[in-house]
Amino acid sequence: METSNENILGIDVGGANLKMASTDGVAQSVAFEMWNAYERLPDALQQITERWNGHPDQIAVTMTGELADCFANKQEGVRHIVRSVEQVAKIIGAKAIYYGFDGFASADDVDRSPLNFAAANWHAIAKFIVDSRGLQNGFVIDCGSTTTDLIPIVSQAIDSDKTDTERLADRSLVYSGVRRTPVFGLVKQIKYRGENCLVAREMFATTQDIYLLLDQIAQDDNCFSTADGTALTQANSVRRLARLVCADETEFELLDAVSVAKQITASQKQEFAAALDFQMSQRPTWVSDDLQLVVGGDGEFLIKAMLDEYFHDWKKVDFVSQLWGRDVSACLGAFAVAWLCQHEKQWAR
Repeated sequence: METSNENILGIDVGGANLKMASTDGVAQSVAFEMWNAYERLPDALQQITERWNGHPDQIAVTMTGELADCFANKQEGVRHIVRSVEQVAKIIGAKAIYYGFDGFASADDVDRSPLNFAAANWHAIAKFIVDSRGLQNGFVIDCGSTTTDLIPIVSQAIDSDKTDTERLADRSLVYSGVRRTPVFGLVKQIKYRGENCLVAREMFATTQDIYLLLDQIAQDDNCFSTADGTALTQANSVRRLARLVCADETEFELLDAVSVAKQITASQKQEFAAALDFQMSQRPTWVSDDLQLVVGGDGEFLIKAMLDEYFHDWKKVDFVSQLWGRDVSACLGAFAVAWLCQHEKQWAR
């Protein structure tokens, strides 16, 4: 493959975050709640591109934000995202292309078949890993803030259905991540001070609370994308988890919160292990010693813990953070489309 010297910016337009990356390994994620602010998407994208390291000549885009419930359907969401990107690209004098299941295409191509570009970021990630690492057989696992992809690779081909509905059905998509997943969706009951206790099925806490308490996610006084809108701090996370058992901070201490957090992460690891087991069961000739895993995402740490506990005999495991850095791992979809754009010389089309 040829490479270009163009200044390329990869952008992954999600429902809760805008992720961007360049091929030199600079990457960043910015919170953007599509369902609350979709009309401000052009402004948010312009701010991102203007403060990047020089205006990009080329913008490579992938998306999942089209599923946000502010849109009547996916087609409307895809077209809104494309219009927003095109508006910004015109202002800064850049060319934009969009990743779909058949590769990159122009805005006009997207408009003709928008569903071919909906939620294609997992496919871009898999193609990037196959092309850059020569992955023959195995899985690409990307654990993000909201979802986790377990993408089978068979003879260097991406072996998975295209729609997220089909991927949910075959368990190559697990709608569970390390920041935004409501805790009540992971457990029905927990041990609280020695007693089995049902949990409140209310949006009181999310997984970023448990991973902050388990020292896997850093406290952030400026992060308010939490269940109750207060900052992502230890004290606030303890209070949010207390409400899971209909308690408050006078009845629920840090030790209680850590105990609950450990039970919830155990349930989440078990869920991922079951999905990977299911994927393996669909390929009875596969033996783990012959397979390679490439693991990335904001929740890379959780997949590593799951593998250590349930698949410790898996010999060939690479982590994106060790290959390209933690920032790239957390913004893997954006980095993937930037890399693919550069190496496939898509900027010239």
